[in-house]
Amino acid sequence: MGSNSDGLVSAEGCSLVIKPSRVVVGFGQPVSVSCEATRPVRVLGWESSISAVHTQQELSVQWTVGSLIDWIEEPICYGVFFTAPRQCEEKLNLVLYKSPDSVSIRPVNHTGPMVEGREYQLLCEVQNVAPVQYLSLRWYRGQSEVYNHTFTDLTSSSPVQVSSVLAIMPTRAENGAEYRCVAVLELGPEGPQPPPALTSEPLNTSVYCKS
Repeated sequence: MGSNSDGLVSAEGCSLVIKPSRVVVGFGQPVSVSCEATRPVRVLGWESSISAVHTQQELSVQWTVGSLIDWIEEPICYGVFFTAPRQCEEKLNLVLYKSPDSVSIRPVNHTGPMVEGREYQLLCEVQNVAPVQYLSLRWYRGQSEVYNHTFTDLTSSSPVQVSSVLAIMPTRAENGAEYRCVAVLELGPEGPQPPPALTSEPLNTSVYCKS
């Protein structure tokens, strides 16, 4: 059982159940979550930066937002009980997401045909995506996935711009090969299925073969 400096009991010692326990919401979409007390309660409520609601002696209270647009929203359900532990709280596991505005692909510092056997770099840029830690950037040559770039080490909750670089060394067999970059938001089982995805325009490579 954990507690903080205010004497509030949290985690396994709390007599509160949030349903659903994890919520994935698209930017600007509505959301509604229930918090239930598992024993008689004096006051039960939600606190958040955009809305607060409470009830007295009811065993359930609803947190509802018509259009969620706050990237740092962290709703907390709290209960004040008749018996010990008299206070506890649970934070909602809330994921607010936004699909990218655009996904683009281009060669780095190069124009025209590529020379067989030389190394080149392709750049994929993704504009305004959130949360970036759930983003997977998948590189394809034709129908084959050649690289998967994830951003789990980043923690920004608001939209950001990210990029990925793919190094290639084309052969004559790859003349005319088509490269694509696909941005996929892997938001877990509570998120939309299939996961939101946006694909770049294809980049066709022309390979100059040495004689």
